[in-house]
Parts: sequence; C-alpha cells; structure tokens
Amino acid sequence: DNAGQAAACAEQLADMAISETAVADGVCTARWPARLQRLTQGPLVEGLPAAQADDLADALENRPPHVSTSWDGTGAAGYDVVAFFTEGRAVKGKRAITAEYLGATYQFASEENRDLFLKDPAALTPQYGGFDAYGVRTGTKVRPIKELAWYLADEKLYLFGADKTRGAWVENPDGNRRVADVIWGEIRTVPDKILRMAQDKADAAN
Repeated sequence: DNAGQAAACAEQLADMAISETAVADGVCTARWPARLQRLTQGPLVEGLPAAQADDLADALENRPPHVSTSWDGTGAAGYDVVAFFTEGRAVKGKRAITAEYLGATYQFASEENRDLFLKDPAALTPQYGGFDAYGVRTGTKVRPIKELAWYLADEKLYLFGADKTRGAWVENPDGNRRVADVIWGEIRTVPDKILRMAQDKADAAN
C-alpha cells in the first residue's frame, strides 16, 4: 500500500518529471517502518537536528488520547469545523487563524468562524474527539488524515477516515451512535496505539 501511494504521488508531480526508473529504484531501496515503530534513523529523522528529531518522535507518541490530532497538534485534519455547520461542506482552515480546545489546535477559514467557535467550542468540535466515528463504534481510534468524510446529524459533527466507514455509519446512524457513545466512554483516555496492539493480538489469535 505504501509503495503504491508513493508511486501514485510521483505520477502527479509532473513538474518534477520523475521517471519510471527512478520510481522503481525508490520502491526497491525505500525502508518502510512498521506503524508502531519509533523512528530512530532514516531520512525522516537523519535530516533533522537531533533535538528536533526527538521532539518529533515525542510529539507522535505523546498526542492526547482523547482527541484526534496530527503530529503538530492540529485537530480535524486542518479543516474548519465551523464551515461544516455554516456552509455544509469541508473547507480547509488557515494556519494563521486558530483556536485551541481540549488539547487540539483547530484552524479556521476566517476570523468570523473562529469567533463563532470560541463562543461554544463543545457544540462545534467533532464527536468522539474527531476520531473516525465508525471506528469508535468498533472499538478503535482511527485518525482521519489521508481522507476525510463527514456527517451532520442533530447539530453534531461526525468525522470519518474514508467514505466506506461513513457509509457504514449512515446505514444505521442512531444505532451506531448509541453503541459508539458507550464505547467512547470506555476508550476515551486509552492511547490509540494500545487499542491497535490489542486488536492486532486478537487478530493473531484468530
């Protein structure tokens, strides 16, 4: 999967004119770390000063468990959470217009949206800390980063890491919400990597 995504990205970089030979060489020589592996070497960290590399690794490992954030603490994958309510669509926020709430930094497309958020952040932040709502319903914490789908119901915002999980949610939104609410109460403070390790262990046992 990683190799396929890397090759697809290379194809889109038309201005760089990356040849098929270069892509093939890259796939053959790249190192693909495990998803729970702490990066201690390689181009992602060797190109950084030691202190910055340590800071990056610590940031990834020590993200708050109750809210979905990127490595730099950005919530909702950088999307303006207010725009989902006011415009009915996904709008990217701006790094220059932000507000913090419960351990996450949210970005907004306008100062007006940020001001609306600050009036009632609890009502405008995504349910389940912004983790994939259907993932929570199944007892996991998936951070919507590569893809983002969303759903509004009863003035509540639900985020998803893919259209597939959104589709599964909307097949029975009320039932899924009831189950997810209960499970969220149990896993809210559990780090997502611990949940993944437990799931991997269960899968291996089966």
